[in-house]
Amino acid sequence: MAIAPPVPAPEAKPVPIPYPWRIFFAVLVISFLLAQVFIELWGLEKAQLAMGGAQTLAGIWVFFDALSRRIPCPWRWGLGSMLLPVIIFPWYLARRKVPESACPFVERAVGPITRFLFFALVTFFLMSAIFYLLHGPAPK
Repeated sequence: MAIAPPVPAPEAKPVPIPYPWRIFFAVLVISFLLAQVFIELWGLEKAQLAMGGAQTLAGIWVFFDALSRRIPCPWRWGLGSMLLPVIIFPWYLARRKVPESACPFVERAVGPITRFLFFALVTFFLMSAIFYLLHGPAPK
């Protein structure tokens, strides 16, 4: 009697990462507390600079961490953490715990409309930066 070879079990599809609301609220509370401490220590203007610096450093850390963990789209994760830190940063913290899963909102293939909007945004930003450099800040 011949023994049939074992049938390989179908691989389970990784479940997409749901939005981590607990981490979101934790990051939100920490951001508010940190902003309040910075305002008390240095005043409003320096606190804004410090919070912007913290966002930038978090985005840079996210980019390099995603790159080292081979998480898809490290540029999107890094830029998202810089530009929308309270939204994207908690999602990345949840995403890095489960590297085999996916986050379709951030890692989905980019379509032509998204490319156009990104190009328009970058163009507008560069034009604004050039205008600012040439003409200086707006008068008060």
